[in-house]
Amino acid sequence: MKFLDPVRAFLREEKRYAYLLVVLLFLYSFFLAFSPPPDTTPSAAMAKIQKAEKHIQSQQSEPEYLMKILAENPEAAVTLFLFVLSFFGALAAGFVLDLVIVSRALKKQSSIESLRSVEAVGWGPRDLIKVVILFMLLGMLFSFILGGLRKVWFHAWDDNFLILSHTTLTDIVLVAMIFYFVLRKHGQPLEALGLGLKKIGRNLLLGAAGYLATLPLFMITLLILLGIASLFSYEPPPHPLVEVFVEEDKRNPFLIGYSLFLACLLGPVVEEIFFRGFCYPALKKVWGVKFAMLATSGLFAWIHQSTFAFWPIFILGMILVYLYEKRGSLIPSITLHIMHNSIFIAYFFTMKRVFLDKFL
Repeated sequence: MKFLDPVRAFLREEKRYAYLLVVLLFLYSFFLAFSPPPDTTPSAAMAKIQKAEKHIQSQQSEPEYLMKILAENPEAAVTLFLFVLSFFGALAAGFVLDLVIVSRALKKQSSIESLRSVEAVGWGPRDLIKVVILFMLLGMLFSFILGGLRKVWFHAWDDNFLILSHTTLTDIVLVAMIFYFVLRKHGQPLEALGLGLKKIGRNLLLGAAGYLATLPLFMITLLILLGIASLFSYEPPPHPLVEVFVEEDKRNPFLIGYSLFLACLLGPVVEEIFFRGFCYPALKKVWGVKFAMLATSGLFAWIHQSTFAFWPIFILGMILVYLYEKRGSLIPSITLHIMHNSIFIAYFFTMKRVFLDKFL
């Protein structure tokens, strides 16, 4: 298969990284073989949420009971009303925008010209493979170091703190490696990654408009999946940050604030730099635009480790990489990504404050 030729060439010519890959595969195989089976019992956080949901569902008239909760907490009711009004307003605007986009596409009136070419970047698949190998090895190393520090000295560190610390360290290292390969090894400016500030106002607006256009597609896909899950009585696993938000909300406000920073700002920026700025142009060099877009979006959905949410995240990834391909800038993609994460986290906290806090 020709699309694997760069990988074969890499393994033949980059012996040092080939050995590191063997070590990486051995370590992962070792831990996979000797790790205890996953614990399927609900966590303390999920047990609390499930208990609250069962209590609400056990009421004779669930809608009346929910209205009673809102009546007892008028401030929360106003917050919920404003959020719902804003969300459905954005959804309606997104539908209109999608109709305009489809209409222009049918008339072949695209107002955005592609600013990216294969020659625009100096790095390629070989650099991408190197970064991925080093990233995975360092991620494993950080896990050992943080776990060892907790075991020997910092016994008060809990799992949530370790998860956030590990995420921060790996994010910083990933961006540092990308900058090294782009700026130092290939001598290219940050603009090559799409991090230039040229036409920043237009790109910010394009990112916001892109999110409005994405929202209906994302929600339709999500609702279809929820309907299928309901038919098979399947309950999707929660995002790891849900555990942090529930467990640490009242106990550790700093950890909650830092979690929000990671989820709403640092995470989107780092993911856009890697997937759209670094990964996509490298794959585009050997596989072309369409396959590179599919591969990048599939990888983006896969690393979120949610079988249930794979397709909604895949659609989001396709739109993010499309924006990057058309504008040659990461600013629209970063803007869209930040808006998406922020809105869904705001939804979680709104529902938690209104309906769940009294049970947690």
